Amino acid sequence: MRRRKYAITNLDGTVAINFDNKTYTKSLLDLGSIEANLATYIGAGQAGQTITARNYGTRDVTIEGYVLADNEEEMKSRKATLQKVIVPTTDFYLVIDDRYRLRITATSTLQYETDWYVNCELLTKFTIEGTCSNPFFETIQEQQASITGWIKDFHFPYCNPVGQKFTFGHRSTSKIVDLRNESEVETGMIITFKAVAGTIVSPSLMNVNTGEELVIEATLESGEEVQVNTGYGVKSCRNTTLDENWLQHVSLDSTWLQMPVGLSSFRYDYDETSTGTLECNVYYTPQLIEV
Repeated sequence: MRRRKYAITNLDGTVAINFDNKTYTKSLLDLGSIEANLATYIGAGQAGQTITARNYGTRDVTIEGYVLADNEEEMKSRKATLQKVIVPTTDFYLVIDDRYRLRITATSTLQYETDWYVNCELLTKFTIEGTCSNPFFETIQEQQASITGWIKDFHFPYCNPVGQKFTFGHRSTSKIVDLRNESEVETGMIITFKAVAGTIVSPSLMNVNTGEELVIEATLESGEEVQVNTGYGVKSCRNTTLDENWLQHVSLDSTWLQMPVGLSSFRYDYDETSTGTLECNVYYTPQLIEV
C-alpha cells in the first residue's frame, strides 16, 4: 500500500511543515465530514418533502502531531516554523501527495500539550483546530483548455524532402469545443480573450448546453488580452495588457459562466467586423469531496 505524503504550508508556499516522521510527525488527521444543507417545502396533503435547493456546509479539521528535535535550540526553531504557518489571522493549506490541497482557517492558536513528558526539548505534542469555508479539496495544478484549439499535423515517424515546407499544426475551423470537468461540483473559471494580428470586437463565450453566454462589449486591439474571473466572491474583468478594470464592459445580459460537472460544450464568437484572430483559453481548478 502506497504511503501518502502530508504537509501544511502557508498560502504562498514559502513556509512548509512536512510530516516526514523525522522533524514533524502526525498522530491524528481528522478531516471531518461535509453536511448537506437542503431547502424543502411541504404541500397540502403531501407525503414527505420536496427538495428545492441543496448546498454544502463547512468542514471541521483537527490535526495532532509531534515536533521532534535533538536539542533545545532545534526544538525552539522547529516550533517557531510551525507557528509561522498556524496563525488565526490568515489561512493555511493541508497538502496531500503534492497534488491536492485543502484551505483551512485556524479557529484557535496553536495548542501545545502541558505535560512535561510530551512538551520538552526532544518531543512536543501539538494540536491544530480549523474549519474550511470551502470544504472541497482542489488540485494544486490548474487545468487549462484552449477553446480556439489547434490540431497537430507533425508526428513521428516523419520524412520530409529537403527544402519542402511542412506545418506543425493548423487552427481548428470549429468554434465549438468539448471540455470535461472531473470535479464533483461546478467551479468558477478564468477566461482569457486575446486579439491576434488585428482587432477583435465583442468577444464572447457561450455554454452551448445551457445557452448562457458571457460577452465583452469592447474592441480589443491587436495584442490586447482580457481576463475574466467567474469564481464565487472573486468575480472580475481586467484588461491585463493595459492593467485596467474592464468590469463595465461585461454585457448586462451576460452570465458569469461556471464549469459544469462532466462534459460540456463551449462556443467562442466575436463580431464580424473584427479584423484579427481570437485566442480564447479557459482555466479552472477541479474541486473534490475526498482524495
